[in-house]
Amino acid sequence: MNAEADKGAKLKKVFYRAKYRGTKELDVLFGNFVNEYFEKFSLEEINEMERLVLAEESELFALFVLRDITRFDLTDSLIQKLNLYFLQR
Repeated sequence: MNAEADKGAKLKKVFYRAKYRGTKELDVLFGNFVNEYFEKFSLEEINEMERLVLAEESELFALFVLRDITRFDLTDSLIQKLNLYFLQR
């Protein structure tokens, strides 16, 4: 599988898992974030998103509702995208 196909496959998994986590509020917040930046994620950011979709609900709640980005070790570029997303809400 080439790098672009691998990136696309990973992105589809992240997109699906972000929208169907179980808690409706997080499904909407996390799913909308992924949807908004879907085409702008680098491969490194997609790898980080793969870790995020596996996080506990309480950690994601802190990230998307309390806007506590300190719970995760994220790259500056993903933190920037999260901050922009939060500012628009």
